[in-house]
Amino acid sequence: MNNKILSKSILFLMILLVSSNIFAQSIGGLTIEQLSYDPFPAKAGQNLDLYISVKNTGNYNLENIECRLDNKYPFYLWADENHTKKISLLNISENALFKYKFIISSDAVADDYNIDFMCKRDDGAEISKTLTLTIDTLTPDFAIGQILSEPSKLLSDSEDNKLTIELQNIGNDSASLVTTKLILPNGFSSSQSYSETANLGTIAKDSSKTATYYIDVDKNIRPGKHKAQLIINYKFSGNNSNEYKQKIIDFDLDVKDEPKLTIEKIDISQANGLMQGDKSEIKLTIKNTGNKVADEVSVKIFKQSDQPFEFDKKYDYIGKLESNETGQATITFTVNNDAALKEYFIKTEIRYLTNDTVKTTDEQFTINVNKEKPKDQLTTIVIILVVLIIAGVVIWKKVLKK
Repeated sequence: MNNKILSKSILFLMILLVSSNIFAQSIGGLTIEQLSYDPFPAKAGQNLDLYISVKNTGNYNLENIECRLDNKYPFYLWADENHTKKISLLNISENALFKYKFIISSDAVADDYNIDFMCKRDDGAEISKTLTLTIDTLTPDFAIGQILSEPSKLLSDSEDNKLTIELQNIGNDSASLVTTKLILPNGFSSSQSYSETANLGTIAKDSSKTATYYIDVDKNIRPGKHKAQLIINYKFSGNNSNEYKQKIIDFDLDVKDEPKLTIEKIDISQANGLMQGDKSEIKLTIKNTGNKVADEVSVKIFKQSDQPFEFDKKYDYIGKLESNETGQATITFTVNNDAALKEYFIKTEIRYLTNDTVKTTDEQFTINVNKEKPKDQLTTIVIILVVLIIAGVVIWKKVLKK
């Protein structure tokens, strides 16, 4: 009986001890609660207000409480903010409300971030809580949409090709003061001064604008894809630094295969040079050294006004020339009798059709006039006779006067 009473007494004392310990842990206790932050979710590059509540959950008043926020990237306190905040008196069941003002780094990526907040009582006891803040990036982003050219295909040896590039804002914020600069690869150039820059203004999210450029393509450029770049400079509301941001996008300029026509051979009927007054025939051998067929090939001579030639035939039609195929054009002309003895450069235009586009190539060759026309003997005799007759008449008149 005594043993039973003793056992019950011991059990009662143990329960009383545990209960007293549990009760003691709540005395002077603190509770940290993350109330809210604004805006939610937080935005990269913008300001953030964080609200934290500290509550006295104990059964007596607390004094001289010191709380500290340990922030880290991408959260930076405003210059006038302090990591540490103090509570001189916190009565039972009362709350102390703290507000922290941050600037969030503009390069922060969308994610959840943790910040530690802790409070220390005057008796040395500490309590801490990890706060979680969600960042959603709010920035513009760009991609190239359609790239169009007029004519529809870029060809070598062409000028003033109109190039339009659609710039899409695929981000979640508008971009303002948007400018683009076209960086061209070797073999391309801008048709006009400063035409490599386009001012697009504001591009709202999920919208696009078109940049227009005019470019020339070199005669000797190889067919195929050539790397170009579009440099985009812009501002946006979430960038508190007010500095321009930049993005560079690579894209291809595709030069199509095309014919390439040149004068391969020149045959003149007077191979050793022309004489004043000669009638001559020139055979021009035209070769397609390109990788694509040329249709409706023709050759035309352009005589300068001061050149001493009369062309009876200065145009000839060749027709279709496959790659590496040759054709022949025949030109006939007469050298003027008073032509100066020298070499003359003759301008030639080779015209052809490719990709439904008429193209021309300018070439030139030389005609050498190196021989005087012989004097006509009969004409010389007649002139001498006329001179003798005139002289005889003059002498006869003088004799009669005497």
